[in-house]
Formats: sequence, C-alpha cells, structure tokens
Amino acid sequence: KNYCSFSTMNVDVFSSLIYKIISEFLLMVFFDDIGPVLIRD
Repeated sequence: KNYCSFSTMNVDVFSSLIYKIISEFLLMVFFDDIGPVLIRD
C-alpha cells in the first residue's frame, strides 16, 4: 500500500517537527515563568 510507505517515510520528519514545536513551547513557557522572577530579583 502506498499510504503505508508514505506514512513511514514521513514519520521521522513529522516526529522531529513535533519535537521542535514541543521543545520551543516548553522553553517559551519556562522562560515566561522564570524570566520575570529573575528580572524581579
């Protein structure tokens, strides 16, 4: 089936994209929480 080969071929690209989005989101949330505290101190 073409769909199976297509999906497996794009798993690495999709997972890396998701990992990038999640890591950037976590960094944004982390610095939003910690940043003001560091500046306040």
